[in-house]
Amino acid sequence: MVKLHEVDPREQDGRDTLSRYKAQTRAASLASLEILENNTVDRVFCDWHDDFVVRKIIDGKTFYHFFQVKTKKKRNAQWSLIDIFGINNKKKPEDIVERITDSFAGKLLIHTVNFSASCEKVIFLTNIHVKDEVEDLLEALNEEDFTNKTLAALVEHFNNCFSDGTQLYKEHEVKSLISKFGIDPGVEYLKVEGAIFESIAREKIFQYSEIDLQYMEAREIIDNLMALVESKSVGVLPKSLDEKTLDELAGVGIDELLEVLSLSKIGYDMLTSGGDTKALKSLSILQRILKKTDTPKQLIDYAAKCKTEWDIWYRKYRHDVPDFNLMMLESRLSDAVKQRIVTGFGFTELKEDVERIFSDLKKEKCFTALSEEIVLGGLFSVMVRSQ
Repeated sequence: MVKLHEVDPREQDGRDTLSRYKAQTRAASLASLEILENNTVDRVFCDWHDDFVVRKIIDGKTFYHFFQVKTKKKRNAQWSLIDIFGINNKKKPEDIVERITDSFAGKLLIHTVNFSASCEKVIFLTNIHVKDEVEDLLEALNEEDFTNKTLAALVEHFNNCFSDGTQLYKEHEVKSLISKFGIDPGVEYLKVEGAIFESIAREKIFQYSEIDLQYMEAREIIDNLMALVESKSVGVLPKSLDEKTLDELAGVGIDELLEVLSLSKIGYDMLTSGGDTKALKSLSILQRILKKTDTPKQLIDYAAKCKTEWDIWYRKYRHDVPDFNLMMLESRLSDAVKQRIVTGFGFTELKEDVERIFSDLKKEKCFTALSEEIVLGGLFSVMVRSQ
């Protein structure tokens, strides 16, 4: 009897295709995390016009970065000029226009024409490195030296390759468009095993979540992020879409990311406006606690608001309240939380605690600017510290 492992398969194109697609998904996933830390990046589009597209809003104007992801299995492989541009520094072939147009670079450069000033960059993203001849071209491009033979050929044939005839670009315009092209080689997180990707993603997630995330919790968030990107990459979309529909069907934005991170918009806004990073992380912990009790989203957002108001009050007034009174307040909050942990709690039970504590505090003149919402936020603060 012949066993399955004893005969070589006819082909493994499916496995190879899936591996390459996963690399594309990883790249788009990391790009989407830039939305959290970059004030200009507001959305990442998946599999629309290219493998993924980063949208930036700068001074009210929209700009795009187009990314094409290409991987090779052999780590010692290197991209050549022919591989990327369809031509090299040698004699130019008769079908040079078709070669350039159909090349990886050609499929990126067309965006510089279609989107004109809105296209800020077009990037060839890959897991392997490039040959010296490609490095030389990139160096020449960086120095705006178009005497490089391949660059000179691109300039010469640009209009024939990318212009529809209604607009012919002048030489300086062509050079400006070609200068938007770039290559990002040797990208570690594009490799098949994906270990580097997980490390980078986990580091970014830690930055915007609780610092003590367990490995499996971080793993779950990464998986959810990948699933989100994949969900935005599947299905054929209608050719005619308005901006809002495209954002929803193919784009990853801040709301989707915050959902993945279990972080409220209130908490995120607090960080981006220069708030307390530790308070932001504690908000993330609070939201995880409440999610485990199946608390509705609107109540979770309300709890985050109360917790934020408590943090603000505590920072502002703690030095105005005598130490003894402040310790007694924290003791009351702690006792209430301990009791609720034993008996179970919901917002109704917490309301009873808040009303009792707040009623006592109103009798003491040292507690100024306190409200029932702030006291409720204090209870949530104690819950977070108990984790």
